Amino acid sequence: SRLADTVVAGLSGDPGRQDFAQLGRALACAVRVVKPNGRIVLRAAFEKNPRLRARLRRVVTVATPHDGSGAARWLPIPEARALVPGGAFITALPSLRALLPGAHITTLASRHDCVVYPHTTSRVEGAINHELDDRMHAELIVDEQVVRVIVDAITAEAT
Repeated sequence: SRLADTVVAGLSGDPGRQDFAQLGRALACAVRVVKPNGRIVLRAAFEKNPRLRARLRRVVTVATPHDGSGAARWLPIPEARALVPGGAFITALPSLRALLPGAHITTLASRHDCVVYPHTTSRVEGAINHELDDRMHAELIVDEQVVRVIVDAITAEAT
């Protein structure tokens, strides 16, 4: 995708001289433009440039439709409609596990999410997959339990 190419271009400098502010701006741009599917765009960027994923050890995704979302079929934006489960874009994209085989991956999803559904599309094989009840899509990122899971996942000792 064009957005994935932009992310790759923004992050492809010499890792020893990479400016964290530049990295943050490039990642924030991708997430802001297509959120909640920014993580899908980053997966496409990781596929195009393995150097981007070489040092990534921990990944936490929140309400990310790794296998697409049924809600995508109703969206008026063609790029968003490409995210339907079983669609060409989703099925052609390598899984997050395949792209980051050594990373510790944690996912969070809600059984009541009406944006990412079915909620099982948020699961990643071999990851620690958390499924919550009684939370809507937008509530997940500000929920205390979710924040605790995120903090624990990124601060856990390496195993």
